[in-house]
Amino acid sequence: MTWTILPGTGIRLDPDQITNIEICCIGATHAEVRILSTGEAPPRLFSFPDKAAALDFYRKVWLLRSDETLDDR
Repeated sequence: MTWTILPGTGIRLDPDQITNIEICCIGATHAEVRILSTGEAPPRLFSFPDKAAALDFYRKVWLLRSDETLDDR
């Protein structure tokens, strides 16, 4: 396992254990990113003031994953 701190959160996570990342719009002005990982039942939820901030976080988290893991998907 390769633990890293998710950008701007202080939360440790192994990015290679991520099974799914979802971006959800909440109303007209808020967005949420949900990260589901192997071995964790509830998803981790991160709230953002807008879609652009959520997309930026999503991209940063996705780039933390190793190239080997990306090839397996």
